[in-house]
Amino acid sequence: MTPQTTLPETANNIKTETAAPYAYLHAGTAHYKFFTEMALPARRPRPHYQLKQADIAAMHSVKAYVQQHFLDEDLSLKLLCQKFALNEFKLKKGFKMLFGQTVFGYAHQLKMQLSRDMLMSQHMNVNETAELLGYSTPNHFSAAFKKMYGFCPGRLLR
Repeated sequence: MTPQTTLPETANNIKTETAAPYAYLHAGTAHYKFFTEMALPARRPRPHYQLKQADIAAMHSVKAYVQQHFLDEDLSLKLLCQKFALNEFKLKKGFKMLFGQTVFGYAHQLKMQLSRDMLMSQHMNVNETAELLGYSTPNHFSAAFKKMYGFCPGRLLR
């Protein structure tokens, strides 16, 4: 501020100096909007994934197999793909589409149902149940059980 400028002139200079960055931001926003909304082509929705009857039958076979072998340590997507002649994408996508959960989400659900039955009817303790289900530690089992049912497995023993 020079001695010759008056106070109202200084106020006008401050307004224009502070307005400049906002004008730049506004220009940047318009530039961003142009490139995101106008310049790029709109995304087309993907076509709905359809399963063939043979694939649906294979998914039901996979579900039955998982019901019988959910405690096997070697249960894997690769094994299921080889056994039922499905590729991994089709197995994962088709199973979730038909049954509403992933293959291993289903296996986990079966484990938790079995654990609940074991704790309630066979009067097994948490450590024995965790070991039979293949958990590395009882703490991992307890955390998974609590996540599924909302309470610790020890409450079933009381």
